[in-house]
Amino acid sequence: MTISERVGKFYLGAPYKKDHGPDSIGQADLVNDGLNCQAFVHLFYLDVLGIPLDPQMKSKEISQDEELFRSVIEGEAPALGDVYCMGSVRTKPRNLHLAVVVGVNDKGFPILRHANKKDGQVSDATLSDLQERYGMIHAVKRHKDRVQE
Repeated sequence: MTISERVGKFYLGAPYKKDHGPDSIGQADLVNDGLNCQAFVHLFYLDVLGIPLDPQMKSKEISQDEELFRSVIEGEAPALGDVYCMGSVRTKPRNLHLAVVVGVNDKGFPILRHANKKDGQVSDATLSDLQERYGMIHAVKRHKDRVQE
């Protein structure tokens, strides 16, 4: 099965639950019980890209990491698995919202998937929708070991 086939509807519609983060993986049925944006990123990386992330890698760690992740340079084409870290100017790094690129639309803009409170579930959104909802982009990160098709 290719990476694109694994992405499909991966976790779409799974309920949102704030306190089910990366530490809950393996301890709860996140598809039915819910998960937050951080747990979604971890599951996407593990189940779609085959890259396990340390459970301690949460919003702050992903947004600031330069060992496992590199910053995506402005103007660089979006790629499957890029992680957008978003929030207002005042958002603390540990509270940044995370969304993962699951595809690109016909204009070359990223399609982002995220677990979120507003929709109450995992859903897809455009970058402009997420910027309206969460504010500015603090970082866009790409895992250095990400396998490309």
